[in-house]
Amino acid sequence: MRFWEANLALLRQSNPDLTELVRQLEQVGPWEGPWARSKTGENLPPAPGGRPGSSLVSVYDLKAEARRWIEDTQDSGGVVVLGGTSPYVFETLLKMEKTVFFVEPRNEVLRSLLTCWDWRGVFSSPSFVFPSSEEKLRQTLQARFFPMWNGKLLIKEWRSAVENEAATFVSWKRSLSQTIEEWTGDLSTQAGLGRRWLTQTLVNLSRIRPCRLDLGDWDHALVLGAGPGLEEALDDPKNKRLLDERPRNGVRVMASDTALPVLRQRGLVPDLIVCLDAQTASYQHFLSGVPAGVPLLADLAALPVLDRLTTAVLRFRSSHPLAAYASLDYPELPFLDTSLGQVAGVALLAAARLGARRASLWGLDFSYPLAKTYARGTYVYPYFQTRSSRLEPSDSLLSAFAWRTDLVQRFSSPRGTVYTNEVLLSYKKRLETYPWPLEVLPWAGPGLELKFSHPAPLPFQKETWENPDTRGRWPRFKERLLHLWSDLDFTSFRTFQEFETGLGPEQRQGWRALWPHAVWLKTKKKTLQQAGWKELAQESRRFALEILGKI
Repeated sequence: MRFWEANLALLRQSNPDLTELVRQLEQVGPWEGPWARSKTGENLPPAPGGRPGSSLVSVYDLKAEARRWIEDTQDSGGVVVLGGTSPYVFETLLKMEKTVFFVEPRNEVLRSLLTCWDWRGVFSSPSFVFPSSEEKLRQTLQARFFPMWNGKLLIKEWRSAVENEAATFVSWKRSLSQTIEEWTGDLSTQAGLGRRWLTQTLVNLSRIRPCRLDLGDWDHALVLGAGPGLEEALDDPKNKRLLDERPRNGVRVMASDTALPVLRQRGLVPDLIVCLDAQTASYQHFLSGVPAGVPLLADLAALPVLDRLTTAVLRFRSSHPLAAYASLDYPELPFLDTSLGQVAGVALLAAARLGARRASLWGLDFSYPLAKTYARGTYVYPYFQTRSSRLEPSDSLLSAFAWRTDLVQRFSSPRGTVYTNEVLLSYKKRLETYPWPLEVLPWAGPGLELKFSHPAPLPFQKETWENPDTRGRWPRFKERLLHLWSDLDFTSFRTFQEFETGLGPEQRQGWRALWPHAVWLKTKKKTLQQAGWKELAQESRRFALEILGKI
């Protein structure tokens, strides 16, 4: 009983999110039994859901049991402990410089733990995390643990705490799985594009030209993707009238860059072209040219060559770390959330802020109807036609394109078989569940059905976006970034957490601008794949300074 009040006081002090939990524990008071007994007669917490007298920890030697349990954590940077156990487990992990996340949602178990042992050494550690909910666990993992720098995250169950009440932890495990999936997707993208993001963002910042975007008096956006359903939507008589009556009817066409050649083949001119992709292949969307006077809304990391195709390029800041740092010198650049991972999402967000009250979606199939990947006219058709032969006709190559990823899923519909995969389904879900501030009207094409909830009424807004002439700012921005990266001191800190904690706000922003490039570097350079955080950080900085110095 002597540890109860001191444990609660430090728990409340160390984590304000647990105030309500501490209040509940104070109301019921310390655990008074039944207790399990060690072989030396000491009280031990009972195993939840176990038979009477069964113990949560070893009745012979709980410290030896804990040492055996943590043997396989040597190569990890962090451990998620599912289920309550003795503080010795956590103390040992913390001494090994692990970040420890503790999941125990049952008040009865917590009462017995906090009554039985002294937890003050654990609760006072900045590397110990006790999330108050599944969502808080996800948020804390995203904010506190970075696999690239911290290493592997290990998830371990304390068996006697979990085995009889496994259902208690299902939602927590689901939250962990979602977080790991997000990490995997983010790291995979950064591994492919990290260097290009860094280089192209810096180049584009040095070349920003004045551009003003004002779509006039309008309220209805046609957001055009490049899926197979775009062909049907463009052929529909009612939709043709919508296009023909522009601009009098208040309709504006916001086309993805991939859809541009489809429109060009049909003699249609969009009102805005949205560019998100940083890959060189995106240049193929513009081989037929950019219609005169049509502005491009382009991510700051998108291809620099876009500025050579037209003078009307308006750059926007996204959630890339370097773009966030650039906002210090380029605050006028509009910000658009690119976490949806798709051009259509960016176009919808832009539509809502530029004056649209509703948006129709054409060509967003999130699937391959009858194994068809893109609308006819997109870049894949000439690409595969030049590679076709009698043995491999272009139709076969185009169909095979639908099977280039694993885990293809098949759906039957009244209009035929539809194929999709986990990536497309995740994009679809993100688009459907986003809290859109305007009415979204999907076209009923051959792909998967899109379902949107009706938006809550929001005040109407109509913004005018502008890129001012910022070329004079580049030398100042470049000089400050050179100094910031050069002054980062990695050698004086033992752990990544210590280094991060010692950074000021601007330093941390500038340092994190290197992260996507570091992921790319670790993936491409075999000598860095097993490197520690210091070596990876130093090499990433060295290469980044070389890139910056050449611009």
